[in-house]
Amino acid sequence: MMNYLSPPLDGRSKPAIFAGSSNSVFLGEKRATKDNGDGLFSFTVAVRPSDIPDDLKFAPARSTFKLAVAVIADAGPLIGATKAQRLPISDLGNGLVSLSFAVLPNSLSSEILYSKRGTQIRISAQPDPSDETDHTGYAPEQRRKTMQRIILLCKEDEFRLWLGKHHDPAGLIQKAAGSPHLSEQAAAEAILRRIGAHSRGEILRNSIVCERAELLIRLWRETRFDPIPISLGIAA
Repeated sequence: MMNYLSPPLDGRSKPAIFAGSSNSVFLGEKRATKDNGDGLFSFTVAVRPSDIPDDLKFAPARSTFKLAVAVIADAGPLIGATKAQRLPISDLGNGLVSLSFAVLPNSLSSEILYSKRGTQIRISAQPDPSDETDHTGYAPEQRRKTMQRIILLCKEDEFRLWLGKHHDPAGLIQKAAGSPHLSEQAAAEAILRRIGAHSRGEILRNSIVCERAELLIRLWRETRFDPIPISLGIAA
């Protein structure tokens, strides 16, 4: 059973995460942590729908938020906000709803990610002002075009040089230098690692992966006109 006692009744001070926005904090109950298979974890909690802030409740799926979570026993302020994408909300049929976020595996503490089912937690989620992504999703034809562009780019020497310099921390492309075929394969593998995918086919099936691939393509195009390296900021 969730503890919805107000701070004056349970002896704790009113929680705060962002100055002037303490009303963004609400209570929930841990349900599950699941590996999505795309480099992200889905972190699911059960909450009362009336407790969810409107800007979170009515946001489009995959909208980006700054998320902070702490167990109820931790009475200190919520800190360490991380980027998270709000996944679809489901009605549990018992007066509660299932609220899920897609997060990077290391973005939340192990105490939160691997806590027991039923653990009571405090949550704050605020819209990310730096998020400028169109979350309407990519149609199947758009995803096919994105995958085709990735395949063609891997064949270009100039692109592989840029990719190896800025987005290949394992040095795969450099190790394959001297063989166009191996360099192309190394570039493809470097891209998969950068966008959190196991195969290029995931671009066709996973909108988040497709979104990351499109971002990488846009960054490459920008560098052709701006020599200043641009970092790849991926949300979770």
